[in-house]
Amino acid sequence: ELGIFAAMAYVAIVGARVVNALGTSAVPRLAKLHLQGDAARYKRLLLQTAAVGALIGAGATLLAAFAGREILTFLYKPEYAERLDAFVWLMAAAGFGYVGIFLECGMTAARRFWSQPLIITAAAAALAIGAVILIPAHGLTGVAMAMTASSLVQLACRAWIVFRVVRELEEGARA
Repeated sequence: ELGIFAAMAYVAIVGARVVNALGTSAVPRLAKLHLQGDAARYKRLLLQTAAVGALIGAGATLLAAFAGREILTFLYKPEYAERLDAFVWLMAAAGFGYVGIFLECGMTAARRFWSQPLIITAAAAALAIGAVILIPAHGLTGVAMAMTASSLVQLACRAWIVFRVVRELEEGARA
């Protein structure tokens, strides 16, 4: 089970590498816009990059749902395709994580480093609670469900921080 899970999770990691590269390339522009106090352009660029993450994540999740058996059989073996449910949940977790990566880039550009340990702690707590509740009932799929919950917590926290950054920029422009 652990080997199957690790192999399926690797597919999500490949997507995260691409998203990280795209997000990192946007940080200098986001930082410049933040430094200039340009709330409108900072927000627009951040929404555009987050939309890319959402598209990649939604595409990966839909691909897993509709062609996951074939993908897992092609990449690994037919036994892996038997765990399609876990694979779809893993890709959903990854999709939320992809959007979160772009929001984290916006936080980095705005120098909101203090919040990262708090967000990671909240996500770890969500993962632990989800694991305790979901793994006994759903096994391997429960692990992926708990990861999805953790990704959603990270995404929500990052969205809240970015919302505050944008609001501060807008208030600064009015002053």
